[in-house]
Amino acid sequence: PTVPKALRPGDIIQSGAVMLDPEGKPMGEFSASVKPRYFRQVHWKVKKLTHLSESDMLGGDPFPEAAERFGAWCCQGGGDFDMFAWGGEDERVLCANLEAWGLDPAWVPEQVYDLRLIYDSFLGRTETSTSLTDAAEALGIALDLEQHDSLNDARYAAAICAATDIRRGIREYEELGPGPALPPGTQRQLELGFDSPGDALHHPALCRFRCPECGEELRCRAWVSQNKDRQIGLVKCAKGHESFLRLRFSRRPSGRYSALRMVYPAGEEAKAFYLKKYQKQQESLKRLKRLQEKAKKAPQAPAEGQGES
Repeated sequence: PTVPKALRPGDIIQSGAVMLDPEGKPMGEFSASVKPRYFRQVHWKVKKLTHLSESDMLGGDPFPEAAERFGAWCCQGGGDFDMFAWGGEDERVLCANLEAWGLDPAWVPEQVYDLRLIYDSFLGRTETSTSLTDAAEALGIALDLEQHDSLNDARYAAAICAATDIRRGIREYEELGPGPALPPGTQRQLELGFDSPGDALHHPALCRFRCPECGEELRCRAWVSQNKDRQIGLVKCAKGHESFLRLRFSRRPSGRYSALRMVYPAGEEAKAFYLKKYQKQQESLKRLKRLQEKAKKAPQAPAEGQGES
């Protein structure tokens, strides 16, 4: 199917995975180079990280063929399997590409576990910004594989699975919903079908929530932009508990937007970062307002053909 340029998902140019047995031991590997559909030139940053050239990419398999092989490989044991990824981006990009190509995503599990959250829970961490190689190194895993290669990344992820209590992580993930590494009381949900991020910011399904500490119903009215697709708000309940409401937007091939919503107690470090961003945003708005007022007060040039009498 034809997808408008503005709605195209990022191309997948590599795919790598390791299959583990019930004891967490590797029992198979999958690797594929994928021919890009939309972006035929390698960005210099990608080339620097992956050492891939345009000829390397153009020699890969078309995405539908690579996806069919990957799906068959995942389901070779009968289709009942757990899938893990480091962070949530891989699942989003995979499903977006399947949708853009008109392919059936039914083989992708409804719950793809974020291994980073399970790792953080294993170490008792409350932050989720750890890189894959940093996590591997912290667990004593030798970093002797070339980085930024999809199969090697999967090998590191498999080694992390073996070094953590992955079964406990799955149990906690299913019981807690949002993932065990997030602060107690965290709420997370995915909402679909918004015409624009601006429309979503005022939608009750996203801006209304309950305080993670006391359950009071709250509403976020002020937002700070973290980047082009993330917004965050700080709200305080009547009892003084402060909570963050964070939204991450993704544009779907249908043209509408989905929003991943997270609600969690505000830690001091994150709050300080937020307040700094908020102050900077307010200063920018004040400057813009002054410029607009100045423009209104400026004398208007006479319209063409209206000279002085």
